[in-house]
Formats: sequence, structure tokens, C-alpha cells
Amino acid sequence: MKEFLQNLQKGQPISVNVIEVQIDRQILVSYRGELFRVKNTSGRRFNIGEKVILVVTQKNPLEFSLAGEQRLFSRIV
Repeated sequence: MKEFLQNLQKGQPISVNVIEVQIDRQILVSYRGELFRVKNTSGRRFNIGEKVILVVTQKNPLEFSLAGEQRLFSRIV
């Protein structure tokens, strides 16, 4: 796992930019210039360039939810 992802804490919000949206529900996002993929299990559609606030809900495996919602994103290894 990328080092910056290991340093995230449960409950921590992070602001990411959507870089790429794939048809298999994977999204490439950028956080402080670092790229990583998440699987969008929220059912929500995102657009390239959109800013999204994710909240770390679990550290191992790393999972996120949308800020203010219970919709989950799981990090793709």
C-alpha cells in the first residue's frame, strides 16, 4: 500500500479529485498529487474533474464513505 494511504486515520476526511471513471465502477482519484483507485459501491455517478470528500471508515482493508453518507468506496490494491 502507498505510504500516504497507510498514514490515514479512521474518521479522517480527504478531498480527492476524480481523474478517471471506468465502466467497472473503478475510479482513479488524486489526493495531494498521489493517484489511487477506489471501487465505487455507492451507486452514485461521478464526473472527471469532480471534487469529492471521502471519509476513512476502515483502515484494514482501507475503505471510505462519502462525507455525510454511508455509501462505501473500497481501495483497489
